[in-house]
Amino acid sequence: MKGTENIDKFLEKGDYDTAIKLLKKQITDHPDYPDLYNKLAIYLLIMGKMDEAIKVLLSSLKFNPEYLDARLNLILIYIEQKKFEEAKNHLIYMKDKLETSDFKNLLKRMAECKTFVDQADIHEEIGMYNEAIDEYIMAIDIMPNFADIHFKLAKIYAEIGAYDFAFKAFSRALQINPKFEKARIQRGILYYKRGMIKAASEEWKMVLKYNPDSKKANSFLKILNDSKIE
Repeated sequence: MKGTENIDKFLEKGDYDTAIKLLKKQITDHPDYPDLYNKLAIYLLIMGKMDEAIKVLLSSLKFNPEYLDARLNLILIYIEQKKFEEAKNHLIYMKDKLETSDFKNLLKRMAECKTFVDQADIHEEIGMYNEAIDEYIMAIDIMPNFADIHFKLAKIYAEIGAYDFAFKAFSRALQINPKFEKARIQRGILYYKRGMIKAASEEWKMVLKYNPDSKKANSFLKILNDSKIE
């Protein structure tokens, strides 16, 4: 659609606020374009506005109940939030609307993804990290929008000292789910290990924004304050 190129330019600069503002205007002008809703929802997720992203995706379904991209994104978000009943409802709808072969293919992909993750979990537990990394990557290739798999991969990279790869994987997990507390805590630790104290502090403060009772975030920030490192 005309105008989306300008929005993409703002995104490349990291100016999500302006991009979101322009997308909202486009939706006002073209409320029957479901792809705009889906794009807006993705940017809202990047900004950590998960509840607003859900509302946007649900709004798109009011205009087009058969917009399957929005339903699939809702399923992924609900699974990340452990709202399995909501995810199930959209999955059932997709089953009714998709051709039998397409739905079976979706289920097959999910099953293959789970198989790789289960194998990787076992290999990680017994210290076979290279095998686990390969299997997590294969799982991500099948279902790239599960934050937990990126988190598992990042933990192994951190364990073997591959901090650049770990940082990228933690960041991808947070892009999918900005409220992923464990990933944000761990990314803060990586910042701290690199001597980027201010960035580490900001990560842990962001955790407290979502969960003021986070024991780890409070503990890490207390250590920084007590040692006057920040």
